[in-house]
Amino acid sequence: MNTTQIHRVLNHLLENSRVHFLGVFASDKIPSLTAIKAYSPCCYVANTDETGQGGSHWVAFFHPNPRKLEFFDSFAKLPKELG
Repeated sequence: MNTTQIHRVLNHLLENSRVHFLGVFASDKIPSLTAIKAYSPCCYVANTDETGQGGSHWVAFFHPNPRKLEFFDSFAKLPKELG
């Protein structure tokens, strides 16, 4: 899936939810802690590549509150393994 497809699907799935979808980002453009605090509970998707690179793998983040983070990687890698 590409950025637009992921954005459309998650916007649709979360439109009647109390969870705010912050968007789809390159790894160097993920939301700030200020945004996470303002919109919690929130989620977003990030590519493991930075802006301008081809894009290689998508991972998801969910913040049920500003102090907690849940991470999902379909390859079951930990964040520290992704660089």
